[in-house]
Amino acid sequence: MAGHCTRRDFLVRLSAAHAAMIVGCQRTGGQDWIGRERVCVHVFHPRGSIPKPLLEIAGRAPERGNKAYFGFGLPELAVCTSQPKFLEMFPYFWPVTREEIARLRQTMEVKFQRAAVTGANDVEELGTFLRAHDGDAPRHGTSTAVLLTYNDYTRFWTPAVIRTAQDTMVDEFVLFKDPTLPPYLCDYPASQKGFKRPPR
Repeated sequence: MAGHCTRRDFLVRLSAAHAAMIVGCQRTGGQDWIGRERVCVHVFHPRGSIPKPLLEIAGRAPERGNKAYFGFGLPELAVCTSQPKFLEMFPYFWPVTREEIARLRQTMEVKFQRAAVTGANDVEELGTFLRAHDGDAPRHGTSTAVLLTYNDYTRFWTPAVIRTAQDTMVDEFVLFKDPTLPPYLCDYPASQKGFKRPPR
């Protein structure tokens, strides 16, 4: 049953959520991820052209542990609806601004979320949720999107998350990542316009 959660599952998720919150507020030299321009966003149509590196399974699943993974305050995995569409909010890959994130928070409605991905269960529950709501008719002009924060841990689950989105009527797949870390996605075909200014 998708909604059932054991005490152990609850404690694991609570710990992961706390860790994600800390990582999301991580600062270096007095600046957070957005201030350091270390947040890049890629908006894809799930059944369109997806960069090959995102579809390749990255070896074995790593241990989540207490390692600080890239994060900036959004859940690592979520299903959201938004009006306007995510592509309209993020017409450029980079750099993502505080204003854009603030607008995202104000306009999106979170339907499903995992503060931190902890394993296959999260992807399975994502699929269960999407299939259960696959026939829901969105409001006119509203987009349903799967959001994923890409890091050293979630990269292993990215192909499965994309396949899950492809199997349902999700409108957009939105990936947040550190643009300085591989894979470099900006050279692949995209619906976005590119950069607001040339990368440094």
